[in-house]
Amino acid sequence: TVVARHDAAVARVNRGGDDDEIPSWCGQGWLELWSVVLMDGLANSMIQLIVPDLGTAFFGGGIDPCVVDGEDSLACTNALRHFSSVLAAFGFASTVLAFVC
Repeated sequence: TVVARHDAAVARVNRGGDDDEIPSWCGQGWLELWSVVLMDGLANSMIQLIVPDLGTAFFGGGIDPCVVDGEDSLACTNALRHFSSVLAAFGFASTVLAFVC
């Protein structure tokens, strides 16, 4: 009957699916998967929104030279250059560690 097939499908989803079936996104391990997806999205948001302001202020001597002197100033260009090189170095290091570890 339809109800019995529905109950069997719900039971398969709740236990993560059978070995010969495509695993469910909400089956076994779904919490870990979606936690990683959420944290990755949060990390990307922080890198794009918050970290550049902090980085330029750090490399600008405690103030953001892009706000004080303008985006076309030499101090802003230098701070952004230093920040970009540090960000690229950490991105490269995390990529290497992802393949090694």
